[in-house]
Amino acid sequence: MDQRKFITFMLLTMAIWMLSFKLFPAPDPPDPAAAGAKADGKAADGKVAAVADNADSDEAKDEEEPTDDALQPPLGEQPPAGVQPPAAKPGELVLAQPAGETEFVSIGSLDPKDGYRMLVTLTSSGAAVLRAELSSPRFTAQQNWSGYLGELQLTNVADGVLVQVVGDGTPAALAKIAAGDVIVGLKDSKPGQKLTLHSLQTALKKTNPGNQFTMQVRRGENPPEARTVKLTRRPLALLRPEIENFEMRKVDPPADFVDRPSMLMPLPQLGGKPLSKANAKRLTKLLETGNWQLTAHDQKSATISITPVPNLTITKRYSLPPVPTDKLDDANFKAYHLLLDVEFKNTATEPQSLSYQLEGPTGMPIEGWWFAHKISRSSWTGGAGLRDIVVRFAGNQVTQLDCRRIVAGDYGPMGPGQALAYVGVDGQYFSAVVVPVRKALDDAWFDTVEAIVVGPPPEERFETFANTTCRMTRLPIDLPAGGTHAESYEVFVGPKRPDLLAQYQAANDPNYSLSDIVYYGLALFAVVARTMLVILHFFYGIVGNYGIAIIMLTVLVRGAMFPLSYKQTKSMARMQALKPEMDRINELYKND
Repeated sequence: MDQRKFITFMLLTMAIWMLSFKLFPAPDPPDPAAAGAKADGKAADGKVAAVADNADSDEAKDEEEPTDDALQPPLGEQPPAGVQPPAAKPGELVLAQPAGETEFVSIGSLDPKDGYRMLVTLTSSGAAVLRAELSSPRFTAQQNWSGYLGELQLTNVADGVLVQVVGDGTPAALAKIAAGDVIVGLKDSKPGQKLTLHSLQTALKKTNPGNQFTMQVRRGENPPEARTVKLTRRPLALLRPEIENFEMRKVDPPADFVDRPSMLMPLPQLGGKPLSKANAKRLTKLLETGNWQLTAHDQKSATISITPVPNLTITKRYSLPPVPTDKLDDANFKAYHLLLDVEFKNTATEPQSLSYQLEGPTGMPIEGWWFAHKISRSSWTGGAGLRDIVVRFAGNQVTQLDCRRIVAGDYGPMGPGQALAYVGVDGQYFSAVVVPVRKALDDAWFDTVEAIVVGPPPEERFETFANTTCRMTRLPIDLPAGGTHAESYEVFVGPKRPDLLAQYQAANDPNYSLSDIVYYGLALFAVVARTMLVILHFFYGIVGNYGIAIIMLTVLVRGAMFPLSYKQTKSMARMQALKPEMDRINELYKND
């Protein structure tokens, strides 16, 4: 009888839980335009914010600091085209003028049939990763259930809303909308009514996946024409602007909030020595927020370059591995990574030296922040965070750096001179991890590796899901005259499936695979957890629904424990039957 009651209770609980999500969906994120308009709307359309508003004033404070005389171009040598003439002040670093307007491009596709596991949006501002959305229909956003048009980097223009990028496989792309188009109205727009980003977002919030959404779209000088888009479920974006995580929680960002994209790469050292504070600040601002030049782009890859100082050209190439047609149904095929190639070219007649820093992924999602719990490797009394840092060096085990302690500053620079296997951001179900691509595991590239908080430290109640990332400081690189130096990184961005993670290995060493980042707790509990996970996946393979699979697993566990429960119930029943007689004896001999 108790077993039937328990099963009934579990079924009713699951039904009520699923019904509550249907009747009381998560609230829509606040509209940026209605909540202060965010100055010129850059936060609303997803553009990357500048590093710090007071950068110029900080430079003024540093004017009297020593500068780098060795970084001046040789006497009589003119800087290349696009580079400012030498500064009037002796020793001040000569910097290039950044490119014009910010450009956005995408690689990959949201249509799994195109053979890509993700759609990645890149920005020329800092040659960085702005967004990475998973293409599998199994991975969708859980907070925003409105219809999805595509992340188009929309911005207001004189006569409507400008589309700045359209990723392959998005509903907008399928409706033949392209970058440069202007959305001037909707199906029910009144004559003469100007469409704004705010009104377009408001209309989209009222839609559902599967709805037909009609817009008036103008291309070039042509008259507007109607484009009907079939909206879909919003995919899960594993990398995205952090402002979206604030909006999802209906929390205002701090006044000094900075939304930094992923994979930024400043240069702290040139000419064989560290830059002065003033020059380092100026060069960092150029490399992180200045616009690089897009030199090549197709569906598979994008190449972006800059010549920040005379005689040095830096190139970043992002590419995605395609999935062969016969492997499209293989969920564990090794294609959940973004390949980053970096190249430094010395065009001078003299050798030069440099060192760079590579910042890792940012903006990992925190959906379910109010109930999620992750086991900590270092604390038995408290859970880990939703965006911890995992790092492993050659000869060592995986180290998990908890979010809360990163905010507190408990971790300093790690692994001075050691060979890094991998480092990245570890979520509860997904991770974004950087794996240096090299032939030998003991090849040490980095001076130090750090776990950092992006932007200002969060309030204490938000420490468990602070926006953390990693920073790798490269050992100095010597470039011969006219020479180049290239390095590559695999950036895993995907689900924490053990069979998938096992394929990502440092220097092709299976003993240093990403499968080690999955933590099941202490050894005894890990055995039980792994066994139950295998059974859960077996049930999922039968029914194709994890909710039902969990119920089936619960019934199985309770069934396996039935003999013990039955004996306990019988013993309790016997004790209950004896209780009146025991009470009578106790009353009869209460003084004995």
